[in-house]
Amino acid sequence: MVKQHSNGCFIRLCSLLRRKKHYILISLLIVSIVITIKVQMSITMIKLSPGSRFELRHSHAIISNHLTTPFPANELRHIAFLKVHKASSSTVLNIIYRFGFQRGLTFVLPRNGNNYLGGDSSSIEKRLILPPSLNKTYDMLCNHVIFNKTIFGHYLPRDTVYIAIVRDPYERFRSAYHYYRTVYKKRYLIQGPNGTDSFEQFIANQEIYETNNPYHSHTNNRMAVDFGFPTKYLKNSTKMLKYVQDLNLTFDLVMITERFDESMILLRRMLNWSFKDILYIKLNAFKNKSKNNINSTLMDKVKKFSELDYILYDYFYEKFDKLVKHQSFNFNEEVSIFISIRERMTQFCLNATSNGTYLWVADTKWSRAFTISFNDCKMMRMPELKFLGVLVKEQKSRISNHGANSEFYDLIPGNSRKME
Repeated sequence: MVKQHSNGCFIRLCSLLRRKKHYILISLLIVSIVITIKVQMSITMIKLSPGSRFELRHSHAIISNHLTTPFPANELRHIAFLKVHKASSSTVLNIIYRFGFQRGLTFVLPRNGNNYLGGDSSSIEKRLILPPSLNKTYDMLCNHVIFNKTIFGHYLPRDTVYIAIVRDPYERFRSAYHYYRTVYKKRYLIQGPNGTDSFEQFIANQEIYETNNPYHSHTNNRMAVDFGFPTKYLKNSTKMLKYVQDLNLTFDLVMITERFDESMILLRRMLNWSFKDILYIKLNAFKNKSKNNINSTLMDKVKKFSELDYILYDYFYEKFDKLVKHQSFNFNEEVSIFISIRERMTQFCLNATSNGTYLWVADTKWSRAFTISFNDCKMMRMPELKFLGVLVKEQKSRISNHGANSEFYDLIPGNSRKME
């Protein structure tokens, strides 16, 4: 009887253990499935080309806006960028703002948050400029300003790299006409011809509708004006050609709007920057639906009236083209990889909603691995004036906490003003 009872207990115990083992197996299976699903949701691998890939990752940690490795010691940080109106210059400006902000560099900035460093005809008005903080000097100058090499040199170090950007004169002219007539309204364009053919009518009678002050115009050889060409010679093509040749001795790189990604790679190579540093989302791209298919007669009028801009553009386009052709054999491959990364980054930024998700980009031949966070996306999409406000606030905070570099600032020629 005792033996039968013992056997019964043993059978029940074995049955219980089998059931528990079954439950444990089921639990382990469920955990495994959950982990697999989370991994699949957390990591998406996309092949770009051999040796290059992305990963979309999730993390509860706050991802740094900086590169995953320390900033390279050989990257160049002293930059003067001539911000030419309506030539994709706001996009370049954002790139430079991000680079300098992440490294705590000092910009030549306006005190009042306006994105102009001087008046209509002046290059830089010292009284409008924030001084650098104690023990600092200026590293970068990139806001709207009429170019003047001598004045730029008063603010920037001798090893400064000078860059600019130009755009096809007709396309820049067309973009400026519509933008400054309907968005950032200029009186002379609003008071010009109206109707569906207003653009064509403006071209046909530009001498009549143009403002008398070239510094107030965005359609009268504005690129030449931004590059500092004396406005009293706006009809003198001979002087302009000589002036462009002189500019060539100053500017290390003049980029081309129509070849923007190639421009970015040339910029990266020249400055020893990373792919992350030159990523961008297009800003201030005014989309005018009307292409204004003007006839050859009107186009000839544009070319004649904007002759100086055409001289400027043609000269630097030819130089740019030669520069690209003299790059190493893998230049086109680098451009292609960069475009792939930029497009994937744009897709990520359009869908990113929090810092819990970030895009990881692997090593390439030209750049170390880096991450793109939600904060990076916000910075790339930040409007120009808002970003400027962030920089001005930070620079004023430095001055408030540490004082201003009065010794350096006072040596800059111009009307002195008591520093705040």
